[in-house]
Order: sequence, then C-alpha cells, then structure tokens
Amino acid sequence: CCFLMHPFQQVQAKSFKAGSDVWYPFFYMNGDQPDGIAVKIISEVMKRSHHTIEFRCLPNRRVRVLLAHDEIDTGLLDAPLWQTKEERAASVFSSIILTIPEYVYVSKFSSFNVERRENLLGKKVVINAGYLYPSFDEYFNTNKIIKIENPKAENLPLMVAMHRADAFFMDTYLFGYLSRQGLVRASDFKPVFKISEAEVAFKFHKSFEPYLNEFNQIIEDLKMEGFVEKVVQDYTRQAVLIP
Repeated sequence: CCFLMHPFQQVQAKSFKAGSDVWYPFFYMNGDQPDGIAVKIISEVMKRSHHTIEFRCLPNRRVRVLLAHDEIDTGLLDAPLWQTKEERAASVFSSIILTIPEYVYVSKFSSFNVERRENLLGKKVVINAGYLYPSFDEYFNTNKIIKIENPKAENLPLMVAMHRADAFFMDTYLFGYLSRQGLVRASDFKPVFKISEAEVAFKFHKSFEPYLNEFNQIIEDLKMEGFVEKVVQDYTRQAVLIP
C-alpha cells in the first residue's frame, strides 16, 4: 500500500503569526480565544501541515503596516480587489476561499436610489475604519462623497438610523451576522447598490511564497472534503459559494 505526502510535510515546521481586526463572522475574539471562519480554516491547514499559528487582534491599519514590514505572516482573509498597488506587490494570496458580495445599504425609509456611484455625490457614507474601496477612491479623495470611518461594524447601521450618515458599506456576511446577533434589525435597511463581488483568500507577506503551493493543496483538499463549506455554514447558517 502507499500514501501521498504533501510537500508541506517536508518543510521544517514553523510558527506563523497572524493578525486581523474584528470582522464577524470571519475573525473575532470569543473571550480570550480567537474564533471565526478564518481561524477554523487556517488552523486546520496548519494542523495538517505540522505548523503552528498564533493570532493577534489588531486594528486594520496596524495589520497592514505589520504585514508590509514582514512582522506578521498573514492578515488572514482578504481580497486582491481591496488592496493598493503597493500591497499587491508585497503580498501573495492563497486559493480563493469564498466570494463575498458588498453592498451600499440605506434606511428602508430612504427616498434616494443608488443605481451608480454618482448617485452618492454629496452624501455621507460610513465605513469600517481602515477598509478600502478602490472603486470609490476618486470620490472619497476629492470629498465628492463624504467618507466617515467607524471602528465598530455594529455602529454603521446605527449612524444611518440616527441620520448621521446617508448610507453604509457592508458585506452580506457581516450584515447577516449582526442581524442574527440582534445588533441590527435587518428589516430597517435595504441594499441598493452592489459595490463588488470580492473573491476572498488568505493574504500573506510575499516571504510566505515557498509555502504557498502546499498551503493551496491542503485548501483544495478541505474544499473537496466539504470542510470549508461546513465551517462557513456553521458560522453563517446560509448557502455559500465555494469556488
């Protein structure tokens, strides 16, 4: 009889460092323990590859700085679509984990419609602090659309409800999580414009490249086994698109 050994197992065991801001349901602290979709998936990859990983909860901007300077190995789940040109050059990405739609949400009582970005000119938009929306850069940078940043996702809908902003940007997984946790009443808001359909993967500093092929092979194994889909469904209770 014979068995296949992943090349990962031939590489000397290493301890990797991960950093991420809170992004429900992908990364958050459950008491003093890291939890979420990203934690479960990458922990299983490291287990199968005989490596270890430690997690730190950090502000999004801090994660970007540490990753750029190779002080952490991964910022966990991210999307090439959300990167600056400089960040893309300094990073490598794993195989796609899932696809995440992002929307502009407004109050259900709002009378203005958003069929294109220009419909938000002169409006106040609240986003998660440190998040990037490249397709809106020219409007944010010139203040044609007024960008407000807030460090807590649950505050974004609240600011719209309190008329301190006209709209908020959010992905459907985060919006669904906040709704299930009772932190936002989903029926009070409506998605009016799709910002993107982002292909999300694990983002690493480019120094991780020697490990990337083996990492991706294990990811593909986990997909075939149904592990990735089960983890996502366990945290979201919704149908998911696994590439």
